Amino acid sequence: MWPAVGYISTFFGEKGIPGIDIAGPLGTPIYAADAGVVTLAGWNGGYGYCVIIDHGNGWETVYGHFSSYYPQAGQNVRRGQAIARWARPATRPARTCTSRCTTTACW
Repeated sequence: MWPAVGYISTFFGEKGIPGIDIAGPLGTPIYAADAGVVTLAGWNGGYGYCVIIDHGNGWETVYGHFSSYYPQAGQNVRRGQAIARWARPATRPARTCTSRCTTTACW
């Protein structure tokens, strides 16, 4: 599932980003791309306020640059559930959504 209304402003691997940046307006709702368990909900360095969802199949999705977020660590979320709203980064309207493999079975 596409996590937000917007367009890809940076593709996977561009600018050293291990995911994609999706551009959208301030306050745009963000949705869980798949069901899983929230492993982090809070501040995460360069991601700012961030939610990480472990999908239980060797993949996790990292969503960042929020003005607010809803789930707590340990909470189950369903595919399509609203999890946050975007903040506006200082330099551009891009936001980050990264899917990454957490097991060697992906290679």
